[in-house]
Amino acid sequence: MEMSVGAIEGKTLQILSGPLGDVEDGRIVKIDRHKRKAFMEMELFGRTQRFQVGLEVRTKTA
Repeated sequence: MEMSVGAIEGKTLQILSGPLGDVEDGRIVKIDRHKRKAFMEMELFGRTQRFQVGLEVRTKTA
């Protein structure tokens, strides 16, 4: 999977490009900016599964 690029404005994540562009905001539960990873949860086969995907956060504003 390709790396997605995003920006954080306050407490909201905006996906600027990449495959996470269609992901709903509530599915991403954790972001590790240093390792460039985002953790998202989805229901799959009747259970909630956690996935890690590549995410580079370019800017963060308060």
